[in-house]
Amino acid sequence: MHIMIRGVEITPDNWREVLTPDEDNKFTKEEISDLLGALNEERKFAAKVENFIKETIRQYFESDEFEFSTDHFMIIRTSGVWVGLDNDKVKTEMGEDWYNEHLKRSEYFKVDVKRIG
Repeated sequence: MHIMIRGVEITPDNWREVLTPDEDNKFTKEEISDLLGALNEERKFAAKVENFIKETIRQYFESDEFEFSTDHFMIIRTSGVWVGLDNDKVKTEMGEDWYNEHLKRSEYFKVDVKRIG
């Protein structure tokens, strides 16, 4: 992946320096928005490829669970069980008012990125 802004490639070593311009050299709204969009598209593509490999990696190993190391990375595949509450059952058993009173709420800001051109 090669992400560029103003002709400079952003790398793990220089990203903070490149993205923190001085007072005389700020990015335009267009530049920073296009960079955010490009990063968003790269992240989605990388996640798609990563998920595909995670789903198909089992075919390279003899067991469902494994640990494997290369010179650069260690890959560990384990199994587990995700546990969660059945919200509809909780609402039915405890009542909608009780359910709403016990919801944990957190405020946050969200930035959505959509390609338009």
